[in-house]
Amino acid sequence: MSRMSADRRLGFRRAAFGVAAFLLVLAGTPSSCPAYDAQGFPTTEDELEEWFPAEETDADALSDPEPPPLLNIPGIPWSMRDRVDDYRANTSSKLDNRPLDERLKDAKKRYGPILRAAKRLIERPIDPIPPPPDYELECNDDPAIAVTTEQLVQSYVKKAANPELDMLTRLLAIRRELQLLGVKTYQTYQVELAQRLITKTRDLISIYGKDRNKVLAILGFAYRAQQVAVLVGSEANQSFFAEIATWLKGLVPRLLDNLRRKHDYRAVGAALALGQAVVYAGGAAGENPDALIAEIEAAMTFDLDMKLYVSSTGANGNVEEWWLSSRFPMRARLSKGQNDLVPKVLLEGEGSGRYDRYRDSDGKLKMKAPGFDMIARIKEFNACNGTGILALDRFYADAETYLFTNGPPVDLPMVQSAFVIMYGDKNFADGYEIKVPVVNLQPKAVDTTIEETMGVFVLRLTVALTHTPK
Repeated sequence: MSRMSADRRLGFRRAAFGVAAFLLVLAGTPSSCPAYDAQGFPTTEDELEEWFPAEETDADALSDPEPPPLLNIPGIPWSMRDRVDDYRANTSSKLDNRPLDERLKDAKKRYGPILRAAKRLIERPIDPIPPPPDYELECNDDPAIAVTTEQLVQSYVKKAANPELDMLTRLLAIRRELQLLGVKTYQTYQVELAQRLITKTRDLISIYGKDRNKVLAILGFAYRAQQVAVLVGSEANQSFFAEIATWLKGLVPRLLDNLRRKHDYRAVGAALALGQAVVYAGGAAGENPDALIAEIEAAMTFDLDMKLYVSSTGANGNVEEWWLSSRFPMRARLSKGQNDLVPKVLLEGEGSGRYDRYRDSDGKLKMKAPGFDMIARIKEFNACNGTGILALDRFYADAETYLFTNGPPVDLPMVQSAFVIMYGDKNFADGYEIKVPVVNLQPKAVDTTIEETMGVFVLRLTVALTHTPK
């Protein structure tokens, strides 16, 4: 077994301890049931020992709970330990002061009815599963939305996992109680109950698995089923991981196809989230994160087409006008900050600008200026929020030469002066930053004109960002 496989399985084992602690904390005291079973199911300790002999492997798996590994996808619980600690901190613990023999007798009395109820449950067909609710997979990177979505997903998981999860909770609770009283516990119907949760997961994937808006709810259910399967030692656990990975991996190509053909820029976040989940699930269907990122970056290429119009009105009413343009390709780079759930998209490119035309209303001036190099970035490209930030290092030449009908030529940086005056308060480390609207499902992700006036200057900047996927 490879080191990676061993580490992954160790992580799954730790996840089992975390969910066990969580289930025990939530476990309540079941109500009393009849002491005898009409079908002859064991109700005494001696009969239970014959039916369920103690096994070495049936030791207390709950003695050293550890939190599960992080799963960095919105809507899925990140730390079961946090939930347990919060519950313990806000729940009063009442000591049972009854004599030990009385507590032991009461626990044994309740053990049999719980086992009988579990037996009846696994013998009946699985109840129809409620349809998973819709949650957007692609626009959940906002922390507030992520927290709300996680709570709603877990609410659905709790509803869809019952009655099996509730029965497992009761079984774990009574086993723990007996262990604390010094009575060895026995193999019960826990594996069979866990298998029913796995079957439910497969049914959810089969019926709803192609709908990306239902992925979060299904994945939340699968995550819980996986934890329970590890906890009870189900042999189906190992192949289950590969099934989940295969399902998730199969969703990615369709997302990337929507990105290329339909210009669905929101699919980037969804594909990255699925890629992380595939890596987490691992197994034979593991995904290469670098390959996925390279494919997304190839599909997120654009042409940036910009035009700048500048006018200046003199005291004598004379108007000067400049027309500039620039066009060059933009490529995507994915970057992930410490607090980002999924990487953010940064578009960047380098090219050149030029002066297309100059007009002096007086007719006494002519102008010439060289081309100039430019660097452009679109930061925080967010199709979910419909926002982006265009950062330009410049949109002007360092010098412009003005030729008079009589007199020597004069070098003046007029457009530079206008640009600096207009956007001086927007000059940051990456250049002059200007907010632009981002439109989803359109070939032109950005298509806007921004006009501003200050003093004698009027600036009109037209920006078009056209999708050119590869």
